[in-house]
Amino acid sequence: MFSLTKQLMLGLRFPAKMGLTLAPIVLIAAWLAGQASAVVGAPLAWGCLGLGLTLSAYLGTCFHLSVLGGVKALRRHMINISMGELRNDIQAKGKDEFTRLMHELNNMQIGLRETVVLVQSSSSEVVQSSTEIAGGAQDLSSRVESAAAALEELAAALDESSSVTAHTAESVAKASELALNNAVVAQRGGQVMADVVSTMEHIQLSSSKINDIIGVIDGIAFQTNILALNAAVEAARAGEQGRGFAVVAGEVRSLAQRSATAAREIKDLINASVGEINHGVNVVRGAGNEMQEIVTNADHVRQLMEEVARAAREQSQGIAQIGMAIQGLDQSTQANAALVEETAAAASSQQAAAIRMAAMVDEFRLPGGVSSSSKVEGLDMDAFIDAHRQWKVKLREAIENRDKVDTETLKRDDCCALGQWIYGDGERRFGGRPSFVDLLSQHRDFHRVAGGVAEIINAQRFIDAEDALAPGTPFSNATRSVVHVLSTVKRMGF
Repeated sequence: MFSLTKQLMLGLRFPAKMGLTLAPIVLIAAWLAGQASAVVGAPLAWGCLGLGLTLSAYLGTCFHLSVLGGVKALRRHMINISMGELRNDIQAKGKDEFTRLMHELNNMQIGLRETVVLVQSSSSEVVQSSTEIAGGAQDLSSRVESAAAALEELAAALDESSSVTAHTAESVAKASELALNNAVVAQRGGQVMADVVSTMEHIQLSSSKINDIIGVIDGIAFQTNILALNAAVEAARAGEQGRGFAVVAGEVRSLAQRSATAAREIKDLINASVGEINHGVNVVRGAGNEMQEIVTNADHVRQLMEEVARAAREQSQGIAQIGMAIQGLDQSTQANAALVEETAAAASSQQAAAIRMAAMVDEFRLPGGVSSSSKVEGLDMDAFIDAHRQWKVKLREAIENRDKVDTETLKRDDCCALGQWIYGDGERRFGGRPSFVDLLSQHRDFHRVAGGVAEIINAQRFIDAEDALAPGTPFSNATRSVVHVLSTVKRMGF
């Protein structure tokens, strides 16, 4: 019995994978044949055994092909998902475990697709808002810097003005002191002029009295002359006895005449002196009035200078307070400028992070995707992104189908549509700009790495090729880098 079973197992040639599946069936068929040979004889047993083996081979082959096809389909869909292909739903028919597994995988893909769509929408909004914030922060930073510079200039001007005002206040204080001294001197001069006027008035009164006295003397001389004339008349009447008296009377008359003449001269002189004195009194009185006006004006000047000095001191204090306020405002502005710079840096960092997130989302292929507007006129950046992202699928299909890849063309970075634009219109329009130079470098590196993976495939090192396409490999990093640059250019331009 066991010898027959062993011969059957050795005589049948099954594929290695199928042998594992059919071995239990062959053993059962051999055991049934042994039991049948004991009952009905060897020929009938051999016939039953042949029929059983044929049925077993057919059922085993169908089971093997079904399992192998399900595993391949499952692997293919999982590879597509790992490469970001989320456009097509996974179709599966049947009620076996593979079908249920495919349904669960499809549900997972749908959930992942919804998440990616949500993240894509959110990332676009974050990129737009962060770009606006970064632009506003940069504009605010420049304005704050301008305000800080203006405040510095104003502070310097106020320092200079404060110094000038302090010097002016000091000069005005000295002028006020001089005005006060001048007012005191003017008051003294006014008092002196008042004394002079008073003295001149006394002299005028004395002159009037002298004039009166001269009038009295003139009257006495006139009366003496009359008396002498009368005495001469009486002496003439007396004759010889009155001759001596006549001589005396003549002398008295002569003296009286001289006295009258002298009195008239003195009177004329006194009258002239009185006229001069009156004129002098008027002049001195006018000078006194002028001096009094000078004293009044000097006092007004003193008061004005005191007010100017007080205003200058207050102005100096006010300018000092304004200077302190401007210094505080300048410090606040400097602090605001530092905060604005930090905000601008944070906004730029947020913008870069948002663009990186958007670039990672761009690595997924979604159903019904519509290319968003590009900052570069005339370019479909989404088409460039999809073309380079498709190399994951192309290289994976080459591994699955054992196809050859045109490595010479793939290695060159001027054969694809993006490369032709870079070395043509792109270089003419944007050559030399940092973002364009970065795109040129990343694009060249991508084709170099992709060409290396293609060479591994052409060398039929398929396991190594699959490893080279795995996440974290140079090919994955190069793909992510070129997609990131293209995504950044799409949203920010060159």
